[in-house]
Amino acid sequence: MPIGQFIDTSQMSGVISYNMDILDQKLAERDRLEKEIDQLIKQQRKERIAAIRADIARFDLTEDELFAERATATGGKRPRAKVAAKSPVEPKYRDPETGKTWSGRGREPKWMQGRDRDEFAL
Repeated sequence: MPIGQFIDTSQMSGVISYNMDILDQKLAERDRLEKEIDQLIKQQRKERIAAIRADIARFDLTEDELFAERATATGGKRPRAKVAAKSPVEPKYRDPETGKTWSGRGREPKWMQGRDRDEFAL
């Protein structure tokens, strides 16, 4: 059954056109608002920078005084990411001849290569 039997297609183009007009208006409004927001941020940034510079001059502040916490916390260097300490892992295998152990992590030891792990299990 053709769609035209259930929907009056002569009015569809008007509805679609109306919806596109609304969409275009909203997009234009969004663009205008984004530009207005950007301008306000730039203006406030300039004002804050001017106020901070005035305070620096008024109180005769130095860079070391302003950023002392950062410099002392890092020793004057950029902070490094913290690495979690690795906890030791209990051995799972032991060489009966030498008593050497292996946790099962990392490279397989030479004394185990080519042999069944069950022979060395603890």
